[in-house]
Amino acid sequence: MTSQPLLAQYFQGPQTMSLAGSGRGAEFGLETVHLNPATLVYAPQGDAALFYNFGKTPETGHNKETVAISALENNPDTFFSGSLNFVKQSFDFENRAKITEESWLLYGAKKFLNRWSLGLGFHHMRQNDYKYGIKNYFQSSVGVHYKFSQYLGVGLSYLNFLNSYDYEPNSIVPELGLGLTYFYQDMLRVQFDLVQITRGNPSKKLQYAMGIESFLNDYVSLRLGYRINNVLDKNTLHAGVGLNGPRLQIHYSYSQDPKKNKNAMHGVDLRVPFW
Repeated sequence: MTSQPLLAQYFQGPQTMSLAGSGRGAEFGLETVHLNPATLVYAPQGDAALFYNFGKTPETGHNKETVAISALENNPDTFFSGSLNFVKQSFDFENRAKITEESWLLYGAKKFLNRWSLGLGFHHMRQNDYKYGIKNYFQSSVGVHYKFSQYLGVGLSYLNFLNSYDYEPNSIVPELGLGLTYFYQDMLRVQFDLVQITRGNPSKKLQYAMGIESFLNDYVSLRLGYRINNVLDKNTLHAGVGLNGPRLQIHYSYSQDPKKNKNAMHGVDLRVPFW
């Protein structure tokens, strides 16, 4: 029952994946909402995307495939910002049966006191473990974000904080994270996140996620990331590119265990703003 990788962060699109899973203090809410619900207030007014990830999870080598659809509403005239997401994932293992998961994730966020924002997330997952059967799980996440200036932001989140079951899949393990994001002259974004998994981690080991994004021009950005996972004693490299058209955006990411070239994960998305 513990064959799934202890990785948390239930879903990552190519933007956050290429930055090694950092972004709790960032301001691109369509993806970072899964890391910190409070970042939703900095998303575009209306946005939607289709995601597809495939390959081997770098930390464990398990085959994983993900399809996701996301949409958000962040109109300043609304009382709060909202995001609705559907995620379907499958895990293939060498020594046990396949696992598939279907999830609905709903997030809401609200600004307050000018520089602060607070977000809350609800997650319902239906897991089909072909060895142990079908089970349903409900989880929740909370986050807060503080914007020091247009160049500096910090976020704190607690993902999957409910302790409602004797057993929960490792894909929704509780996770406490702190993130810092800094913009340099609208040309460079640097991110650093500190993460602690609060279940199945008796030694309270930490994970570190570092990412850097360079905006070459208004249409192209390059990303690099590095993740130190002390829980699994694995380090991973991440890279990606973003093509930002006036009405259409495409992002790609590549993640790999540098010690095992065959353990690589790919991610791609297609985004269309509502207006």
